[in-house]
Amino acid sequence: MKPIKTKFLSIINKFQILNPIHSWQKWIPLTVAIILAALFYFNSNFNYTSSTENDSSIQSIPEQTESLSEQTTEQQDFTIETLISLCQDNNLSQLINQQGLDGFLIYKNIKPVEVKSSLTWLYACSLSYLDREYELQICYWLPENALSYGHIGYEIDSVTILELETKDRQLLYSSEPRFKANTDILPFLEKQYCMEQYMTLSIPENYHLGRYEASGFLADDWQIITDETETYKEIPHGDATPEPWYASGGIGIFNHTELLHFENGNLTSFSYLGNHSWISSEPEPVNGCEVPSLLVEFSFDLFTLPQWEDYKLQYGETTSPQSHFWYIFLAKENNPTAYVVFLNQTYFTKEDAIRLAQSIQFTEKAF
Repeated sequence: MKPIKTKFLSIINKFQILNPIHSWQKWIPLTVAIILAALFYFNSNFNYTSSTENDSSIQSIPEQTESLSEQTTEQQDFTIETLISLCQDNNLSQLINQQGLDGFLIYKNIKPVEVKSSLTWLYACSLSYLDREYELQICYWLPENALSYGHIGYEIDSVTILELETKDRQLLYSSEPRFKANTDILPFLEKQYCMEQYMTLSIPENYHLGRYEASGFLADDWQIITDETETYKEIPHGDATPEPWYASGGIGIFNHTELLHFENGNLTSFSYLGNHSWISSEPEPVNGCEVPSLLVEFSFDLFTLPQWEDYKLQYGETTSPQSHFWYIFLAKENNPTAYVVFLNQTYFTKEDAIRLAQSIQFTEKAF
């Protein structure tokens, strides 16, 4: 593009106005030339300015695009892939330490959950993996409670993933060092919920292995032994009574092997001190099992005292306030994993329990 001055002079030369001896009539073209040159100048300057503004606008598009991208990030869902990535290379702890609760709330599917009578409140979101449903739970401290317990308001207390069907859970982060968190999440996501991966067994007639639970009395994981229609009549019980205290029976993994005691390779005794539960007979070895086994009779309170009084007022003493079970522990000495069979005496005899334990053949995966 020619400089503005050069353009101006070329226009004047075009109208032949540079000769000072022209008559006064020649000043008319000069006037016209000046006006045209001025118009050309302002038009050129206007076009140049507009082009510059357009260039500036074009350069700002990436900034707008980046802003839109950030907005899109804020609106996207938290997925299981997001969680798997956070569980690698200490990313989850870094996110919590650097951004706190805000690092999770940018995702639109992380929603508050009403929690009653708790020092901490909860955000959660639904996740899916291999046709299973999970829930990510993020507990945080309320400002009115935090300082009293050595925390700050809205500080994340824990992050947990919960498998919804079995209620199995894994702690991914904890603000309390005494609780051991584990971010090795893939084994948890790929875990198989079936006791038959550890053993084959013969269930009493008209019964089968039913629903799998990830927590229970003495058994860390257990699978209920229920009738074919899974409609066994539950023994009356209080609201907070653990299901293994009134279920028809079950079989589970027992990891508290420090409670089991061996002598000369034989399983001889079991140490236990519980609340509303007690050993009600002398332990006795069970012969004919693949591994050392011990039968223990347990009793459980099905009601608290106020619950039992309320029950009697409504129904009279039509049931027992306690339940009684046959428990058979199967273990190998110095092995961190053991197994337990438990059958409700309302439905099964002692011989039923012994036959079930004797039928168990463990797989290579069991111990």
